[in-house]
Amino acid sequence: MKKQLLVLSFVLCCLSACASQPLQLNAIDALPNFADKLVTNEPVQLITHGDETYVVVHATAEVEATFDIVDNTLQLHFHMRRDDGKERTYFYELVRGDAQYERVEVYVAQQRML
Repeated sequence: MKKQLLVLSFVLCCLSACASQPLQLNAIDALPNFADKLVTNEPVQLITHGDETYVVVHATAEVEATFDIVDNTLQLHFHMRRDDGKERTYFYELVRGDAQYERVEVYVAQQRML
């Protein structure tokens, strides 16, 4: 059996500091040029590529994600349902000081057994 890497992208545009909102899911064909930096044993990974910062979430099944912005901190919540039925929730904060969050990309790398 082989593992296939399925990459999905969450794109947040023009974020506002309102209550928890779901992230919109968009499928993409490949990761940007940092695939060699992936660490598959980390559930949530921060990757810096040039001046851009990405959050990568590694999952083995379904992923639901929401976000909040509190005091210039982007709070990401990832709720995952694994193929074996177990569920996990991860919380991740991305702090950018006084910067505005105009665009943040969160990639979810899903590994499934074929």
